[in-house]
Amino acid sequence: IVDIALSKEGKIYSILQKDLDRIICVIEEGKVEEIFRPEIEKILKLKETEYSCRITINPSSLDVNSEKLYLLESDAIHVFSMEGRHLNSILLEGLYQNYVPTGPLSFKEGLLYIPVDNKGVVVYDSTGRLVKNLNIKEDFIQAIAVQGDKIAVLSLFPVRIQLYNLDGSFLWDYSDRWLNQQGKEVKIR
Repeated sequence: IVDIALSKEGKIYSILQKDLDRIICVIEEGKVEEIFRPEIEKILKLKETEYSCRITINPSSLDVNSEKLYLLESDAIHVFSMEGRHLNSILLEGLYQNYVPTGPLSFKEGLLYIPVDNKGVVVYDSTGRLVKNLNIKEDFIQAIAVQGDKIAVLSLFPVRIQLYNLDGSFLWDYSDRWLNQQGKEVKIR
């Protein structure tokens, strides 16, 4: 499994690596059901002639929002219906030119959040325009989760979770606050 996302209905969607292809699946009650292989139409123009073909994409991340799947592949977000129909593609300004993604995307309230190198999280609007770059003081951001006006950041070196406001200002460090299986707080030194 490459990435997972939870829908509002409680379904778990995932990108599953199968051989060299990536397949979109839903996981319910421990069963993995393949939904579709993500394909998009590419149009090539040679001189005055246009050629179209369908190509399979290999997304690195996904998120679910408003009955749509958002798949990050290279410098674009490809939007699909839940049944696998390609709806549109959004080219992300400056991605891989100025920023390299380091973790999965998060889509909240019309904005796309992507952790990147250079200690940050880039934020795009629904047209792919870069609207802000949150300067997070972490060397390598593995994953993020956006909820309301907060962003949780999972860092790897050292492993810890920190909470930031959506303007990038630091809020809380959870590095020494973990819960054991019984829900009791334990300290990790």
